[in-house]
Amino acid sequence: MPPKPSFFSYMFGGPARITSPEGNTVGYYDHDAGKVAMQMTAAYAEIAPLFHPGGWMEAGSAKVGTPLLKAIDDAIWEALQKHHPVPLHMGGRYLQELAPLRETLHVEFHSMLRSAFKKAGGFPNTGGKGGARADWVAYFEANPDRYSEALSILQRVTRDFDKAKGTNASMYLDRELARMAERTRRGP
Repeated sequence: MPPKPSFFSYMFGGPARITSPEGNTVGYYDHDAGKVAMQMTAAYAEIAPLFHPGGWMEAGSAKVGTPLLKAIDDAIWEALQKHHPVPLHMGGRYLQELAPLRETLHVEFHSMLRSAFKKAGGFPNTGGKGGARADWVAYFEANPDRYSEALSILQRVTRDFDKAKGTNASMYLDRELARMAERTRRGP
């Protein structure tokens, strides 16, 4: 039985039959429901960029106006970890611009980086026994030529990770490497 026609439905000739390829009636399209759906779609389209990787952080607090959006914002920030683009053990600054990564992605990234250093051979562990910052500093003091190789591995792994996971950690890494190069040019 078709739904009761509304004024909006009358404007467009009442509810529209929906038929199967065989011509059987399978339902009716209610114009009022379609209108509501369009309004919901428009509302979603306004906030959709917030749910794209990196979109929430870029749109950030400018879009947060209601308690609901504030709660969503808080939950997302709690689920994200702050990733040092140049790891502290490799001489990265503690106060560098941090890349937001979901916890599972952050763990996966460091696993990939650990594997890449192990595969390259000769580098200290990344974290744990023999992988502290002091171990890396001592290693680079004894092998200064390997520091640029370590940075190349870091860049490759970060770019591969971004490509595979849709993250943007490379952007943060490039910024920090540019800052490091500028400090090196200026001197101590």
